[in-house]
Amino acid sequence: MHTLPVPQMYWLKHTVPLFWVLLLLGQRYLIAQNTNVCTDNTYGLGGFFAPITAGCVPLTLNVANTAQGATNVRYVFDYKGGSPSAYTPVTDSSAAFKYLKAGSYVVLQLAERDGKKLRECRTITVRDTLPPVFSLSTCGNGSVKLTVPRSANNTYDTYGVNWNFGGAENVEVISKIAPFSQTYTYQNAVPKVVEVQGIYRIGQCGGRARRVVVPKIVTQKPRLEQITTISGLTAEIVIDNPDEIELLLLRKVGAGVFESTGSVTRIENRRIRVLIDSTDFACFKVQPTDSCVVGFESNVICNAVLSVDQRETTNDLVWATAPEMVPTKTTVLLNQNDWLVVAEQNQTTATDQDPSCGLGSCYRVRIETPTGTVVSNEVCVLPPPLLCNTLGSMYVPTVFSPNGDGTNDVLLIMGTGLNKTFKMSIFNSWGVPVFSTTLRAQVWDGRLEGQPAPVGTYSYTIEAQNQTGQAFRKNGYFILIR
Repeated sequence: MHTLPVPQMYWLKHTVPLFWVLLLLGQRYLIAQNTNVCTDNTYGLGGFFAPITAGCVPLTLNVANTAQGATNVRYVFDYKGGSPSAYTPVTDSSAAFKYLKAGSYVVLQLAERDGKKLRECRTITVRDTLPPVFSLSTCGNGSVKLTVPRSANNTYDTYGVNWNFGGAENVEVISKIAPFSQTYTYQNAVPKVVEVQGIYRIGQCGGRARRVVVPKIVTQKPRLEQITTISGLTAEIVIDNPDEIELLLLRKVGAGVFESTGSVTRIENRRIRVLIDSTDFACFKVQPTDSCVVGFESNVICNAVLSVDQRETTNDLVWATAPEMVPTKTTVLLNQNDWLVVAEQNQTTATDQDPSCGLGSCYRVRIETPTGTVVSNEVCVLPPPLLCNTLGSMYVPTVFSPNGDGTNDVLLIMGTGLNKTFKMSIFNSWGVPVFSTTLRAQVWDGRLEGQPAPVGTYSYTIEAQNQTGQAFRKNGYFILIR
C-alpha cells in the first residue's frame, strides 16, 4: 500500500474545496453575464411611453411610466444585457437621456409592484446625420441636373431639395432612394444655392448639404468671324462666343461632310489654329457640346486660295474660295496695305501692271461675306524679270554665214520687250556704216551695195526702248563667214 507524502496530502486537503468554490462562483458569474432581463420571464411586465422609436443624433429621449401601481421605477437607457446591478439607472422623475452616437439602443425599465420585480424593454434606433453626397450639372437651356449617387452617405429613405435656398423656388420632396437624378429649369443665370436634405421616414430627420450652381442660358449663337490662311497647311479662325459655352469645331474638305476635329473651346473671341488642305477648300463651323442646346450651330466659313502668275512686266493674280462664301466686297492687299478694291462682286482676277523694280511684292485677298471675312494665303514674288532688265531679252548672233545654204543666211535680232522705238547700225572693221534700219523685222543679208560683203569682224549699235519706256543702247560684235 502506497501513501502520499505529507505535503501532498496537505495540499489536497486544503485546496480541493477552494477549487470547487471558485468554479461555482465562475459559473454564477457567467450566468449573470448571460442574463438578459428583457427575456427573463421571472419578471413581471412593466410599461412606459416613448414618443419616438427612431431619430438622429443628437437625440434626446424622454420616457414616462405607464405601469399602474409600479414603484421604484428606473431606467437603463443603453442596456446591453447582464445584471441590472452593473448599470447606473435613471429614476423615473428625471427619465431622459441624450444619445450622441448613432446606433441601436435598448431602453430597460425596472420597477416593483406588490413585491414582484417588473421590467419593460424598447429598442431605440439613433441614426447618423451624414450630409448627402450629390453633384450638379448645367445645360444651356437653363436646366440643372441633380444626381444623388449610391454612397455610404446616401442611405436615406427620401430627399428634400431646395433648388434656391433662401429664394423663391419651392422645396421638392423626392421620394426615392439613391441613386437617382432630378432636373430643374431656371429662368435666369443668377447663381443659386441648392440644398439637399436626406430624410429618414421614421424620425423625419437627416443630414443636409449645399452647393452653388450657376445656370447656363444660351441666348446667342457662336459666330466664326474670320479665317486667315497662315500657310499652305494652317489657318487661324476667330470665334465669337459671347455666352462662353463649350464648342466643338467641325471641318469638311471639298464636297465632303462636316466631321469633328476634336478641338473644343469655350473662350470668348478666341483665335484657334486649324489644319487646311492646300489643294482643296476647307470649311469650318462650331456647335455646342451641350446636347441641351439645339439649333445653335455657327455660320460656315471657308478658306480662300490665291496664286500669282508672273508675266514679262506684270503680276497676274487669281483667287478662289468655296461656293459657301458669297463675296460682298473683295480687296487685294499689296505689302499688307489695301491696294485694289475689286469692282465686280464675282471677279476673281486682278493684274498688277506697275510692280516696282528692285522691290518684291506680297499679295493677299480679303473677301468680305455676309457670314464672315476670308483672308487668303500670302504670295510674295520678286519683280518680273524684264522689269529690271533694260535690255529686255534681246539676242544678237555672234556669227552668221550669208552663203545661201539656208542656215544663218541673215543677221536676225531676236527677243521680247522691244516693241517701241528701234534703230540698228552695222559697221565694218574701219567703222564705215554698211547697214542701218529702224525696223526690227528688217534683217541684213550680208551684202554691201548688192555685192557680198567681205568676210571679217563687224560691229553694231542698237538703240531702243523696251515695253516700260526705258531707253537703252547696246554695242557688240559679230563675225561674218562664208
